[in-house]
Amino acid sequence: MDKVKNFLLNNTLVSNIIFFATIIITLFIWLQFFPDKFFFFAVIIIVETLLYSMFYIEKKNTSAKEIALMASLATLSVVGRVAFFALPQIKPTAAVVFISGLCLGKGPGFLIGLLSMFLSNFFFGHSFHTPFQMLGMALVGFFAGCFSLINLKHKLKLWQEVSLSFVFTFLIYGLIVDASSILFLYTYQGELAIYTTLAQGIPFNLAHGLSTAIFLFFLSPLLSRQLSRVCRKYGLFMFKDYASKDLLK
Repeated sequence: MDKVKNFLLNNTLVSNIIFFATIIITLFIWLQFFPDKFFFFAVIIIVETLLYSMFYIEKKNTSAKEIALMASLATLSVVGRVAFFALPQIKPTAAVVFISGLCLGKGPGFLIGLLSMFLSNFFFGHSFHTPFQMLGMALVGFFAGCFSLINLKHKLKLWQEVSLSFVFTFLIYGLIVDASSILFLYTYQGELAIYTTLAQGIPFNLAHGLSTAIFLFFLSPLLSRQLSRVCRKYGLFMFKDYASKDLLK
């Protein structure tokens, strides 16, 4: 067991593949054999994503400063979502999560997105959507983190950040949350649930994507600079992992 654990801790790509494969297998078993056990498998998905988060913290030997910074960003995204509760789909949460992933990396982006939806839903109310909202927002941060090293070497232009944030929010988060409704309704409506849910979700996902892009346009110049300064000063996240002169110039 120790050899397997050490292998996974030292191979980020393998551990990421195993995580996504586990989610896919869980969904397959759910739909194929237990389509009526919606809430049971929703809880399993939550547990799987939380285990991945715990695995990341152990793998990276995350310091107290890094945990505090991630907690602060998760709190900021929660407060932003709560502050705009009266405006459906108009929320700065995805923008904060995207910036976090872009500046801190895949793992922190995933964790911040995960916590943002889990914690803010104590205000909005937990439902069968919660695990999918958590996974969707976590993946926004994760895929933003895929560009973190590029952003560290060659700062992305603001229009590139805005475009990516719109695409990730509209496609990744939107489709995953829509999938929760499809999976819930499929037992009762069959294939009709797919077409109606996707069609009805387009304007909501579009509004969410556009609002995310607008919030990011104003937030990124300030927040990205401050995060980079803090990480550089204290040697956090990528500035700890890639502490070479060429990367930090």
